[in-house]
Amino acid sequence: MHGAIRHFIIGVFTATGLAATFAAQAQSVAPMKQKVVSFSDKFMVQFEIRNTYATPQVNMISIYTPDWKPVKASYVSKKAVKLASNDTLVITAIVPFSEQNDGSVNSRMVYVCNSIIPKVDGVGSAFKGEVCGKVFATKLQEQ
Repeated sequence: MHGAIRHFIIGVFTATGLAATFAAQAQSVAPMKQKVVSFSDKFMVQFEIRNTYATPQVNMISIYTPDWKPVKASYVSKKAVKLASNDTLVITAIVPFSEQNDGSVNSRMVYVCNSIIPKVDGVGSAFKGEVCGKVFATKLQEQ
């Protein structure tokens, strides 16, 4: 009986250690919140992504509306990029205030997201990590 309890306790500590190891591995987007002002029908935002994994990983960059639909009319300098361990890259995105580009919208909020499906020794994982920054944009009005 004591042997079973000891194995159970060792298993709990092992599982806790593995969970802590995976929790420490994450991608990043900086800054997490931005306010942007533009004078045109589009706004530009720059952010830094980082691969905090010990191995090179492919980072996928996406831009979403507040209801998590892709912003199709946006431009991202690198939609997919492989970053070395602990490497960073500045990404530039140009986003329209309106999907119709008709000039009728004067503010917009979007999420800029960095996602990674971690691979170690060429084997992918069963989870996808994603972190998003929030961007608030305002269009300057003509006086």
